Formats: sequence, C-alpha cells, structure tokens
Amino acid sequence: MYGSFVEAMRANRRWAKKQHRDGITEEVIDWFSPEQDAHLKTWYHNQYGQRQMQLLFGQFFITSGHMDARFPRVCSIRVFCNDGSIDTVGEFQGYASPHEAYEVLEKRYTEWRR
Repeated sequence: MYGSFVEAMRANRRWAKKQHRDGITEEVIDWFSPEQDAHLKTWYHNQYGQRQMQLLFGQFFITSGHMDARFPRVCSIRVFCNDGSIDTVGEFQGYASPHEAYEVLEKRYTEWRR
C-alpha cells in the first residue's frame, strides 16, 4: 500500500528502471510521462469521475482511454503492485464510465490487492 499517488508513481519508476537494468525491457517505460499519456490518450480519474490522478484504497487508480474520437472513452481499473509494477484488475476497458469503475472497485478492492 502507498501513502500517495506520487509515492506509488516513484515506486513504479524504480520498478521500470530495474526492468531495464535487468534486460527485461529495451527502455524505461514511464507510465506517467506526458508523451506516454499523449500516445495512449490516457486520462486519470478520481472517485467522482473528475480528471485527476488519485490513489484509491492505497493501491488503485482509474484510467480511461480510446483509440480515436470515433470510439467512446472507456475505463480500466489499475493497481500499483507491492513491487512497483502496475497491473489491470477486472476487465480491461470494461467500464463505461469512471463512476461504474469506482463502484466495482469499491465492492472488490479487498480481493484485488496485490
């Protein structure tokens, strides 16, 4: 569990650097860089559906994305694992809104802890 979103982001950055150092990845992938967000068209949401990076239940966050403007924006629930990696819990892009994702997370976060 992490005390803040910034703390979790730092853990993820350390994990990514270790993956690169160990030869697992060719480059350090920074989930939260402006370039990555622009490439993936990612938005982050708080529990009210507003665009804001927020750590939920000490490990989770909600993202939304879409391939292009022809498709609706759909949401995923992500978890910062204890080793700093990030995983998707529930169904990838399986939620029509941040509100729906949060409602599912609120019911299931104890079983999804990593």
